[in-house]
Amino acid sequence: MLELALFAAETGPRYELMLELLREALGGQVYENPVARLVHAPAGVLCELKAPLFGVHARTGPAVAEVVGERAARRILWEALAQAEEGGELLVVYDERRQYRTVPEPAGEPLLRPPYCLILRAGRERRWLFFTGREFLYFRLGAGLPVLGPIHE
Repeated sequence: MLELALFAAETGPRYELMLELLREALGGQVYENPVARLVHAPAGVLCELKAPLFGVHARTGPAVAEVVGERAARRILWEALAQAEEGGELLVVYDERRQYRTVPEPAGEPLLRPPYCLILRAGRERRWLFFTGREFLYFRLGAGLPVLGPIHE
């Protein structure tokens, strides 16, 4: 299993070929919402954040999605917030203006509803939540071997 997590500063032309190959290798079902595009296949899952956010998260290997409702999605959000407070890395995206890469303040409107996209990296566990427009897809994944991080010149 391989894992990739790139943010805006780390994406660009040098990664485009790798991403193209990954998209092609995965194939699968494509879902979109206002902030991200998700490709889900038996061989893995890929989430690309749209402009102006930019970012790519991918994991190869078995990736089974569970369809959950809004109530369960809220519970997943709050569990992810708790794990992030204990040292996990959390990405929560509500729209192109509200994206959190750390633990947001628990008070306020954004946390009262599930986000369009949530990715949690906590120890050897990865949790992804993606809103398709009709339902939430929830993935519980193991950590993969990092493909690459930023390229230092």
